[in-house]
Amino acid sequence: MHTLTKTIVLSLEASSFAELAFFLPNLCYNKKMEVDKLFLDKFENKLIQFETKLAYIEDFVNQLQEITLQQTQTIDTLQCENKNIAQKMAELAKQFEEDIPNQRPPHY
Repeated sequence: MHTLTKTIVLSLEASSFAELAFFLPNLCYNKKMEVDKLFLDKFENKLIQFETKLAYIEDFVNQLQEITLQQTQTIDTLQCENKNIAQKMAELAKQFEEDIPNQRPPHY
């Protein structure tokens, strides 16, 4: 799991996690030993909230991956262009050194 994903997951409401952790081991039964409908409704709502948040997080991570890929491609292209420009500059510098003789100017 990426650091950014961990940060996002940790930023989810801690109280919601605590409530969910409380619900699971403490199922509420009515007098007929049936699971309480109110409990199930609350649990289902919390579960839907978590699934919704997870879907947003997954979408966000996918968008970040796409952006990272694009930026990596741009960086690779720029590095290649930079290398080509440096080679051309070196060639031009070499040509100018050959054209200009290493002599004293006439006014000396």
